[in-house]
Amino acid sequence: MKVKNQKTIRRLSFRIFGANRTRNLVAVLAIALTAMMFTALFTIAVTLNHSSEQQMMRQVGGYSHGGFKRLTEEQVDDLRDDPLIRESGATYLFSVPEEDAFLKISAEMRYAEDNYAKFCWSLPTSGAMPKQGKEIAMDTAVLELLGIPAKLGEEVELTYPLGNTLVTDTFTLCGYWEADPALPAHMIWLSKEYALSQMEQASPEEREQNNVGDWYLDLVFEDSRDISGTLEKIAENHGYTIGEATEGTELACGINWAYTSTHSESMDAQSIFPLIGAVIVMLLTGYLIIYNVFQISVAGDVRFYGLLKTIGTTGRQIRRIVRWQALLLSGIGIPIGLIFGYLTGNLLMPVIMANLDDATVYRSANPVIFIGAALFALVTVFISCFLPARRAAKVSPVEAVRYTEQSRTKKKKKKSRNRNRLFQMAWANLMRNKLKTILVVLSLALSIVMLNGVYGFTRGFSMDGFLEKFVISDFLVADADYFKYSGWEEVSPSLVESLKHLDGFEDGGYVGYFQDYRQLQVTKKSYVDWMTNRFNQFSLDELDPELLALPDDAMTEMHLAMYVLDDYTVSKLEVIEGSLEGWKKPGNIVQVILTDDYGNPIMDEAMYEVGDQVEIISSTDYTVSEDGLDVTRNSQLEESYTVIATAVIPNVMTTRGHGYPEFAVSGESIPKGYEAFVTDMAYLADFTEEGTAAAEQFVQDYTEKIEPEMAYESKGKYAGNYEQFQMMFWMVDGSLSFIIGLVGLLNFINGEVTSILSRKRELAMLQSIGMTGRQMKRMLVLEGILTSGGALILAAVLNLGVYFGMMPVIEDLFWFFQKNFTMTMILAAVPVLLAAGILIPLLVYKRAEKKSIVERLRESEN
Repeated sequence: MKVKNQKTIRRLSFRIFGANRTRNLVAVLAIALTAMMFTALFTIAVTLNHSSEQQMMRQVGGYSHGGFKRLTEEQVDDLRDDPLIRESGATYLFSVPEEDAFLKISAEMRYAEDNYAKFCWSLPTSGAMPKQGKEIAMDTAVLELLGIPAKLGEEVELTYPLGNTLVTDTFTLCGYWEADPALPAHMIWLSKEYALSQMEQASPEEREQNNVGDWYLDLVFEDSRDISGTLEKIAENHGYTIGEATEGTELACGINWAYTSTHSESMDAQSIFPLIGAVIVMLLTGYLIIYNVFQISVAGDVRFYGLLKTIGTTGRQIRRIVRWQALLLSGIGIPIGLIFGYLTGNLLMPVIMANLDDATVYRSANPVIFIGAALFALVTVFISCFLPARRAAKVSPVEAVRYTEQSRTKKKKKKSRNRNRLFQMAWANLMRNKLKTILVVLSLALSIVMLNGVYGFTRGFSMDGFLEKFVISDFLVADADYFKYSGWEEVSPSLVESLKHLDGFEDGGYVGYFQDYRQLQVTKKSYVDWMTNRFNQFSLDELDPELLALPDDAMTEMHLAMYVLDDYTVSKLEVIEGSLEGWKKPGNIVQVILTDDYGNPIMDEAMYEVGDQVEIISSTDYTVSEDGLDVTRNSQLEESYTVIATAVIPNVMTTRGHGYPEFAVSGESIPKGYEAFVTDMAYLADFTEEGTAAAEQFVQDYTEKIEPEMAYESKGKYAGNYEQFQMMFWMVDGSLSFIIGLVGLLNFINGEVTSILSRKRELAMLQSIGMTGRQMKRMLVLEGILTSGGALILAAVLNLGVYFGMMPVIEDLFWFFQKNFTMTMILAAVPVLLAAGILIPLLVYKRAEKKSIVERLRESEN
């Protein structure tokens, strides 16, 4: 028979709740700490992800989800009406200026709709977008470079390429905005009228060759899930397919990789494992905090629950009473934790982001933070009170008086000696509730292991390993276009000579590059195999059908890159096969390959074996067709080289744009008459430690004031980046570990406090039969020391699992990480935990002993 007793159960829960104020305070604190931990973690994670997305969006150049490229105006009008699109913005690429002020910065001249300008943070804040004639809008950085004041109505003279000619025109400034240094290119907006009319002067071939004269449509959807799939659906809805836009029904598309959702679906086990581990640790930590409080709370009230059973209360009703109390406590503790957790996370974020290059905190009040943290905390509370509620429901009225803190195992009677009796009592007290003791110890141990793991993680970063990927010398100087991947002009001889005469100069060398037209002579099979092996996404459909129709042994031509090295730069090669002995001999060649992100040689780039002959046809007199697709040699030279070695070449010694086989020779191998077609595109230099700082200042001043068309990279720049990168990990992981460590310590404090308070009657009875206050304190202190000591021992054992289990995974993720075994943070935790194990029991007992033994006995009977 069902009885409507919900109101009675709730009323009883409220009465019990109001009768245990001290215990409630401890429980609310535990729940608030758990909610605070979850909220701080969610805040940091969401804000870091949001800030990271915002930074990456600025690196990409906009926040639109994706879009279609190289369209006609008719296609733009057709596609933008699709119901899947929330917002759209179109732009027309007109020109890319590279003269004078634009040597070291990237700028694009475009017509754009307001939405497009908004998508790329380039909408004028003063004035408006160009509407007609020669109106122009640009950011403050471009205005400063041109020497024009940021004032509407100013005349702006610009020189830009149009087809194969340079055009100089004067415009009127109609709008401007503050420049964002994180954006990859500065936008210069023109009117649609001007852009379209001027482009008529360039032939279709010139437009194709310079990649201008096309429309682009950027799109924003309802959310960032499955951007690629949404673009495909839009294309299909209008009769198109996604491709390279080589056919009339194909559309080229672009996806904004800044959105983390674009690559979350492709996460591998190595990426998912740490996330799953983090979620488990979060739940386990919160569980360990709250479980102990509820378990001790139920143990203290079990006599009361036994009395309830004598008057007919069912086990189900008792479970509901415990759950109602948990809900009431959560209603107080979770909001407090949400507020303080959000504040803590936002206080930490500026410190974390301050250590990132060009990083800004983009705060997020995303509901996910509060909903996620509240759900995590609430679920943790109900999981934590499940077992205590079940135990309370199962207890019988007769057993109730013997339930509190009693072990369920039958113990053998042993004769004991007087000495070490306090130690034995302390140990017995801990073993009476083994699960509670284990959970407290585990909670502390996890916090210590995490802190030690973070220390070992950041300590494992190798600056040398980090720098090897970016720089191999103290300085690398070259033409500014070299660093923009848009040219390989000669490095300034006067800059190089100036470097050689600086104090502290040790050694240096050139990297030369063949600028003539040269092609490899290979079989069709070798060509197809190399392309297929080298590029994961490569499809045979991308090759010329005439080439595919050839037999496998038919000869064809293939692009290559060929470098000229000297003694210094050749020493930077890492030989994989063969030997560099005799590399200077004319006719010898080194096949060079790159490494992947983890330093492993990409052997798929190696087309030849050591000893093979490399046949090359080169020409310094050739004609390029108007569409830029065909080359006719007016004269040619057939060259033959012997591969003496396959070696890894540092990326910084290459053109930094790859997609064809690469080789290196000595200056002695340059064919006669071809010397003028070899450009010294970069110069590398090393200095003594004492001379590096002065050299850095010199190169910086030289490239800014004397020859601004030159630019440089230095080890000092990247060393600073490394330190910022390392500091970021220290701050992120350290702050999270600090929160979890603090929660673990407070869990220990809660456990000690609730344990002592729940045993007031027992402790009073011990004193009533002759145990002195000093002995009582020593026993409680021993309990604290045993708990903290157990946590330290367990932490040391778990640390071995971290070293042998987690560190190799991290070593695979970061090429500049080297695992190392450390116990530093565990040893540092020893005095802290021992102090807590001694002081907390003493302070709690001091408060308890303010009342007489009789008062404590009577209080416990109520």
